[in-house]
Amino acid sequence: MSFVSYAQNYEDVMLWRALRHVENGFYIDVGAWSPDLDSVTRAFSESGWRGINIEPNPHYFDQLVARRPTDINLKIAVGDHIGVVTMNFISDSGLSTADESFAREYRAKGLDLNEESVELSTLSAICAEHVPQGSDIHFLKVDVEGFERAVLEGNDWNRFRPWILVIEATLPNSQVECHEEWEGLITSAGYLFAYADGLNRYYVAQEHHDLVNAFKFPPNVFDQFITANLSSTLQKLEQSEAALSSARLQTDAEHKKLGQVEAELRSATQRAEAGEHRAAELQRRFESEERLLHESQKRVEDLEQRMIVARQREQDLATEANQRAAFAAQRYEAILQQNEAILKSTSWRLTAPLRGFAVHIPKVLRGRSH
Repeated sequence: MSFVSYAQNYEDVMLWRALRHVENGFYIDVGAWSPDLDSVTRAFSESGWRGINIEPNPHYFDQLVARRPTDINLKIAVGDHIGVVTMNFISDSGLSTADESFAREYRAKGLDLNEESVELSTLSAICAEHVPQGSDIHFLKVDVEGFERAVLEGNDWNRFRPWILVIEATLPNSQVECHEEWEGLITSAGYLFAYADGLNRYYVAQEHHDLVNAFKFPPNVFDQFITANLSSTLQKLEQSEAALSSARLQTDAEHKKLGQVEAELRSATQRAEAGEHRAAELQRRFESEERLLHESQKRVEDLEQRMIVARQREQDLATEANQRAAFAAQRYEAILQQNEAILKSTSWRLTAPLRGFAVHIPKVLRGRSH
């Protein structure tokens, strides 16, 4: 896995090359500024190291407290004595300084400075109070915008001896070297110059002179590191790829679900079409049965009409029959009356002998014919 460099000038790469063999090391960062941006110590913090972050700027101190809860974070300035000092803070900048000459230059350039009195302590006092008993200080980084000599003068180099020193060695925002002002303090305290990167100078304690060889070359491909910006880009890329992979899985799932829905839709369509066919068939059957019903109703109406006519005819015939029967009865009664009248008449009585003679005439005539 590549080492991620967060530092401004790859200071953490050089330090990691020399100290990668140390587990759970300890550092002191004087002028820590941001816990993330241009931080020399973040990579070490993420590797399990702990230390002391010294930052008098309230804004960045609060960030350190939030981002480095297991470190010792001090909102103080560091110098050659204990007391109070006037700090000149510049918003969103690492140029804040306790050096009044630099503060005057910043004002002349039109920069806004916010003066604030802050507690001032020394490296010796800070180390005595906060460095764990028996613990080594593996590196000390100093970035205090012109206040370096005062910081270095405030340490007891016999008692507190960081293995490696990284000290900003140019004037603020320039390539003008200024290490002559304080380097004698370091070398006379038993430190060996090891490396200069154009911004900082590196020193190694004589008792750890074997580390000097780690500073023979500048950061290079063999350090196997990437910058924080590249790391952030790669993380975003990984997140994007993960999101894309998740989106693809989701898309595949949606496609599968869509396929199921389409299959269900086809099935539903087929059922709907079958239902429509059945409905059409039922409609046809209904219309056919409706026609048959209409025809049956018409036939019933015709039969009813015919029955009415038949009943009327029957009534007419019955009336006629009754009339005829009545007429026949009348005629029969008249004939009876006529016969009775004949039988009772005088002529009928007078002709009675003749009728008796007439009865025998046919017998006489039949006898003669034989």
